[in-house]
Amino acid sequence: MAGSTSSSFRPCSTTALVLFQILVVMALWALIMAVAGVQGDAGSDYLAEKEKQVQQIVAQVELNDIQTCELVATCSAAANCSRHGCSTVSSDNFQCVDVPNNKYCNAASGGSNCTQLRAEYSISHISLPPGTPLANVPAEMGNSICSQRLLDSTFQSISVPNTYTVVYYGAVDGTFRSFPGRVDNSSECLSFDPRIRPWYTAAISVTKVLVVLIDNGLSMQNPLPDSFGFPSPITYLGAAKNITQSLLQTISSQDHVNIVPFNSVGAVPLSNTPVEGNGTELNALVVALGNIQGASEAGNSNLTAAIESAVSNFIGISDALKVIIIFTDGEFALSSTVILSQTQLGPGVKVFIYKLPPPNDGDIFLSNNPLLSSLCQIGGTFEVIEQDITDPLYAVRSYFSYLASAQMASRQVQGKPLWTSPYQNRDVVGRYISTVTYPGKSQEPNSVFLFSKELVDLGVFLVHMVQNI
Repeated sequence: MAGSTSSSFRPCSTTALVLFQILVVMALWALIMAVAGVQGDAGSDYLAEKEKQVQQIVAQVELNDIQTCELVATCSAAANCSRHGCSTVSSDNFQCVDVPNNKYCNAASGGSNCTQLRAEYSISHISLPPGTPLANVPAEMGNSICSQRLLDSTFQSISVPNTYTVVYYGAVDGTFRSFPGRVDNSSECLSFDPRIRPWYTAAISVTKVLVVLIDNGLSMQNPLPDSFGFPSPITYLGAAKNITQSLLQTISSQDHVNIVPFNSVGAVPLSNTPVEGNGTELNALVVALGNIQGASEAGNSNLTAAIESAVSNFIGISDALKVIIIFTDGEFALSSTVILSQTQLGPGVKVFIYKLPPPNDGDIFLSNNPLLSSLCQIGGTFEVIEQDITDPLYAVRSYFSYLASAQMASRQVQGKPLWTSPYQNRDVVGRYISTVTYPGKSQEPNSVFLFSKELVDLGVFLVHMVQNI
């Protein structure tokens, strides 16, 4: 497999460190809301059974992850291949199950009178994030798919034809595994992304105020090299806007967000105050994001002014995470000294700097600027995104990992699971479900993402199950 997404973390010290990637596994059981009507001990026993099954799946996910290298080595065998859900074949062992009003019914009936669904109980089906070429799957996605194929035996012990139960597994790289497999020829099959589904965003969501700083200086208008993987020409600024647009799709209703373009003249936020994570204000922010133009003035962008503008969005905030994400080519650091301090930022502010390096970058880690050392002092993250950002959410996975770790800590402190608000079931017309999450983690040595004492990358995996009652 080729086309690997690459990113680098700059060490906060000169000591060579081998750190661990902490893999956070969150399992989710989504129950049809009719379960709420089950009374007494029968209802409690039912929920307890589902929670036990979730923990069983979590344990298998963690075990598969530990064995990734061994499993990948055997994945080329034909018997170990995974089936893409959008390209089923006649040899698949489908059987009919009773699922009223499912969306896979004859389109002419609109699903309103349909009760049968074709399901494949011998293997799960997988999907890839939108735009991923089937003939050239990036290595990280291939490893995820291959290592988790052993979930099928666990799925089969839980999901049986006489009671239609769907189990979903979604990874931070956008790969998705679903059991039982289903015939899905709908238009949305190839565009499905689990990371923006309510069950996924709720599982890693922590109430937050997010401010995105986008460098729109003169150098950001240069064309992005082909190595970054975009199918059509795009500028550095266009790439930053594209990633930000994807980020906005993951914002929850309890969140607030703002965007601040910055250049050599200064920094002007798109909104006077951070907007709520739903409704017309967020839609207006998305439109304003699309309208950001590159600056015409020469000179390096003023990151200090941008930070000051971002911090103003946190005034009076005490009960939410405060996060600043910065997209830049790093040219601002050539002639200006930037030092970040906790006094400047205020308490509890987390800063992520994502650098899209220009060709022949002579100082990729900004070693000639005190920014990086000061960033490490305040627990911030500096990451160089070096190639293939056609999957924008995966390019900023360290941000989602931070959210997942905060969610996990919150769940452990409260000692109880998190239930989502009811949302529309993707597979059944007119059916609403709620999702409960459970965290777990395992440690495994990894040298791909981590080379810093202060930076911990959390690979997020989510398992989602739907019981048809």
